[in-house]
Amino acid sequence: MTFPVLDVRVTTMRWGAAVAILMTTLSCDSIGPEPKPVPLPAVPETPTAPTTPKAPEVRIMPGQIVFSDPFGGIFVADSNGTVLTSLSGGSPDFDPAVSADGKKIAFSSWVGNEDGRDIWVMNADGTNRLRLTHAVNSSTRRSSTSPAWSPDGQRIAFVTSRGAWEHKIFVMNANGSDIKQITDDDMDSLDPEWSSDGNRILFSRPSGYQEDVGIFEMNQDGSNVRRLHNGGGYPARSPDGTRIAINAGRLFVMDSDGSNVTVVMSGFDWSGFDVYGIPDESRKVAWSPDGKSIIFAIGSASKTCYDDWFNADPCGVDLKRVGLDGVIDTTWQIRSAASPVWQR
Repeated sequence: MTFPVLDVRVTTMRWGAAVAILMTTLSCDSIGPEPKPVPLPAVPETPTAPTTPKAPEVRIMPGQIVFSDPFGGIFVADSNGTVLTSLSGGSPDFDPAVSADGKKIAFSSWVGNEDGRDIWVMNADGTNRLRLTHAVNSSTRRSSTSPAWSPDGQRIAFVTSRGAWEHKIFVMNANGSDIKQITDDDMDSLDPEWSSDGNRILFSRPSGYQEDVGIFEMNQDGSNVRRLHNGGGYPARSPDGTRIAINAGRLFVMDSDGSNVTVVMSGFDWSGFDVYGIPDESRKVAWSPDGKSIIFAIGSASKTCYDDWFNADPCGVDLKRVGLDGVIDTTWQIRSAASPVWQR
């Protein structure tokens, strides 16, 4: 029997070195082909929970009309006068004002205040009602009305009255903080409305000495008061800011500086406004977004009012639409409605 011979030459090397060479040779010879990598099993993806689509944000859209019932309640109608929805649910809410982006509505309400009204805000769908002002007790009978948004939506101008007189204009942040009085203590001031740049506020003075009655404009802080018109009334700026409409028992329009006064309508039937209980701000007017027509409230028999003084008298008011040529649109009407806002 023969055996293979391993030729190991260790002539000049030490034994330890020879053993090392032999082991290295044997080790290298014993290595086979390099193994192939074994793939790891795939890790399954964690399933994600289905997401609920976010509900679209409700807004008052351009062309829609927000108004209040003369006896309380805020509603939305389309430009044709078709009532779309109620936002107040029968609450005693009045004189709405819509923010420029259509997301918020400021209004005055008797809710929580037996002695007068306070300023509130709510979302355009009537949710998230928030009270911003708090009337003083019955000894002063303080009431806050006629809110008006600044163009950037950061501030609200409004009127606070004590009893039947002493109407003053205040400005506060949109969350009700930092309330400041900006009109004089000696004269009544009503119906604030901001200029499109937010720098000026239009307002009226309906009572006092004759020289104090009229339509005025002032800086947003109450400074630099300037008379635009000698007569009183309820003013509203046109969408482009170049004209002012005034409801003063007749409807007329003038340039923003008080010049070029033009009578649109005269001889309003305001019999409905003489009945106790209808807010004065029902006489507010609103321009159409295109500046070609105006909606206003006029006395009607839409509702019957019962109280101790007047028994059963017509005391409703309806909204009508009139062109700048004085022609009333007989096909257009919103019954039992006042204090309109025509969103631009």
